[in-house]
Amino acid sequence: MGSTFDRHDSPGMLDADDRLRGDMDASVSNDDMMRGEDAWCDASPLIDEGRLAPGDDPAAVAPTSPRFHMGRFVGWTFALFGTLVLNLVIQVVVGGFGMGMVQGFSMELGELPISEGNAFALVLIFVQVVILMVALPWWLRLRRRSLVPSHAPGSRPPASKVLRSVAGLVLMGVGIQYLIGFVLTLLTLFIPEAIAEYEELMEDAAIGVFSLLSVVSTVLFAPVVEEIFCRGIMFEFALRAVGASRPRDRATSRVPVLSSAFWAANFMQALAFGVLHMNGVQGGYAFILGLILGWVYWRTGNLWYPIALHFAVNGASFLVDPLAPVIDSLPVLPFLAVMLLIFVWGLSIFRREWADPDDPSPSPSPLRADGD
Repeated sequence: MGSTFDRHDSPGMLDADDRLRGDMDASVSNDDMMRGEDAWCDASPLIDEGRLAPGDDPAAVAPTSPRFHMGRFVGWTFALFGTLVLNLVIQVVVGGFGMGMVQGFSMELGELPISEGNAFALVLIFVQVVILMVALPWWLRLRRRSLVPSHAPGSRPPASKVLRSVAGLVLMGVGIQYLIGFVLTLLTLFIPEAIAEYEELMEDAAIGVFSLLSVVSTVLFAPVVEEIFCRGIMFEFALRAVGASRPRDRATSRVPVLSSAFWAANFMQALAFGVLHMNGVQGGYAFILGLILGWVYWRTGNLWYPIALHFAVNGASFLVDPLAPVIDSLPVLPFLAVMLLIFVWGLSIFRREWADPDDPSPSPSPLRADGD
């Protein structure tokens, strides 16, 4: 597309076309015609609102909201949860194969040369590598036409901004980890059996128990794999489900997405992220964390920032047991207040670094569609 009609070879066709199209420019291009057919919204309401003058191209004016289409919603929602099922299938099949191999070695050798926790972490790393091999090329293909805004296309933010942003995310991550611990302790009073089951699961998986393999699995692989799969792929599908779309005209570099549409998509991907953990308690706080991670990704347009926050949350889990004697000796409410302040402090640092008019807000704000 983009080539112009060859109008000078046939004067008869030129006259007929000019009469048909009135005073439209005779050098109109295929792209111009396609933009007219695929315009974001009808020109009449825009003229009535004073946002478009008669004769202007309606495709050049961003609409006030994305269009919702039930067929599109059902299709992309199916794609989102189909992606979730694919992830679960990989976990079950590859994880089952890995655990079978561990049991086979255990029976043959009589005793494993590594602890059960390390064996589980090794299997988990194997599963994560397989998921990464599937997700990474998929995401790299999707991001070419991503609906997540790129706030600085073709350029890198200053190093000082990156450092301050990461510092804010680390503070947020530490605060989130200890706030989660407090909530889980509180829930013990109401759902003791569910919490006991969750703690047994974490103990069997050696989550929070320091070892090289568990650190590699929990702190390094998990943030990268889960962010690519959940924020990179499933969030993209959720955005398309709620009606956001990229304009056909590549010269139009901004896609309008209302705050309500963003949060609807963010809710969908966070829900899928919670289900992905296959445990009610863990899935509950994973859902909340997924909302925050999705917001960070949308705010920055760069997947490395939610990876950094995810890294901080998971990394802080290894501080819980070593610091438990000190923390247990402190008054609960003051300690909780300090953790809340740490989270808010980190959040304020991050928001200050990424506070620009392209972020989701109560009023419509056009967002760049560049996926790079």
